[in-house]
Amino acid sequence: MSLTAKIFTYELTNDSISLTPEMGVLGISIFNNSAVNGSVTGTQNLGGLPPTALTVEQDKSVTFSSIGNLNAPISGLIITAPIGCTLQIIAQV
Repeated sequence: MSLTAKIFTYELTNDSISLTPEMGVLGISIFNNSAVNGSVTGTQNLGGLPPTALTVEQDKSVTFSSIGNLNAPISGLIITAPIGCTLQIIAQV
């Protein structure tokens, strides 16, 4: 059994990425180092409420992690860096 964390880093520019269970992401941090806002959006409804995009402003970050079962990957999260935006992503897989 390995206790080593595997880390993925990426600069997302003018694109979006959707997290799926197959990616195996256990934790992720998204930092906006550009003047153009990025966003993160969940894909799961909560009761009758649909998800809405949350803004990631310049010099701000958001972090998500698996709660409870630390081996359950995060999924259903869309990260968007529109034209002119660069989001720095660090993920534990």
